[in-house]
Amino acid sequence: FFWTQLQKEESVLAGVADAALLRTDGRGRTYLHQVACVGKRALGYCIAKRMAALHGLDLRDSAGMTALLYAAMHNHHLMVADLIRLGADVNAKNHSGKSCLHLSAEKGYVRVLEVLKQAMVNGVYVDVEAADNSGMSVLQCAAVALKAAVGDLEEGRRPRLHALRQEQMMETLECLLQMGGYLHTMVHVWST
Repeated sequence: FFWTQLQKEESVLAGVADAALLRTDGRGRTYLHQVACVGKRALGYCIAKRMAALHGLDLRDSAGMTALLYAAMHNHHLMVADLIRLGADVNAKNHSGKSCLHLSAEKGYVRVLEVLKQAMVNGVYVDVEAADNSGMSVLQCAAVALKAAVGDLEEGRRPRLHALRQEQMMETLECLLQMGGYLHTMVHVWST
């Protein structure tokens, strides 16, 4: 199904000039930024492939967001994987100093984190120890989100929803710890 959609989108985009793909709106967003927000994977892949050839894959909007940051922030894990495969900067940060790892960790988007972990296994350097502009590491952002979920659960507000959120954040922390462990293992292997 994806390949059928991909062929359809490529034929539609064939008539679109490069300048149109690079054009920005009032917030500095390209068409790729907009597509990454809504998660139209096939269209996003076609645009991203062309943007990569134009060296525009990591263009930032007025908030410092790249298409990869938007895809991660909106939990579009397959689009995140596509953008990384096409060469997007996995460690790019927005104006708040948050990388795609920060944005997905604080929301508990485990599928995005799994994509980032697989990228690490495939040799992509993902800075798991990066701090945002507030000095918060990725792990600290996730811990704060877990604390909020536990607090809501203890206060009895929508207990089923918050129990699921707590479980989601525990999975997030586990994935982040695995990523950190993997990074330190690789650093040790590289230094010997």
